[in-house]
Amino acid sequence: MDRRTLLAAVGTTPTITVAGCAGVLGDGRGDCRASGSGGSRTPDADTVAGHFDGDATRPECDRDSKTIEFESRSLDGRKEVETFETAGTIPYPEPPTSFACEDVADYVEAFDQAYETHDVLCDREGYPYVTSIADHVSERVAYEWYDDIAIVVLIRQVGIYSTVFEDGGEGTASAELEGVVYAVDETGAARAAKSITERTAVLEVDEFESRAPDPLDRGRLVAAFE
Repeated sequence: MDRRTLLAAVGTTPTITVAGCAGVLGDGRGDCRASGSGGSRTPDADTVAGHFDGDATRPECDRDSKTIEFESRSLDGRKEVETFETAGTIPYPEPPTSFACEDVADYVEAFDQAYETHDVLCDREGYPYVTSIADHVSERVAYEWYDDIAIVVLIRQVGIYSTVFEDGGEGTASAELEGVVYAVDETGAARAAKSITERTAVLEVDEFESRAPDPLDRGRLVAAFE
């Protein structure tokens, strides 16, 4: 057994089941690491941070949400004002305080949503302004790859969802589906991601573990806790 499904869909009652095994793992308070039970892979270093030579790197800036107003006139000559709120960056969360599966998954989801806002907004100035960023997570999964290192996967939408142009016109974009893999322990968090094509989304989600990028080998350190 290599996989534990944490939460089938955001917005439903959280249940934690073992894929391929009978039973439910309580309310998610079990440790999310293999912890000596025999992870399916052997790491090159004892810790997440130990796999990387440099410091943690991630998109990071401070972009506050702001109000934009557009003035126009209706067909009968009345002045109309339309108001929009731009998207702002979300602060990165503090490190997880426990390695219970639900706690680690909550940390990873909060971290990745912050990561997406910084990734979209940090190098962006002026029109078209971003008014919303995709934030839907459809599945949270834990893989038992390593002893003492939690591997958590988000199947989520990423990218800009809506914008407003200089003339007040609105634009929308289809967010991309992506599998985001995190490795987390007491020393830090590493991240890797792989796009999932819409045409084969169901198949790819079901088989994602076999093609999921290992953040210790193909990712980067995005948070250092020590």
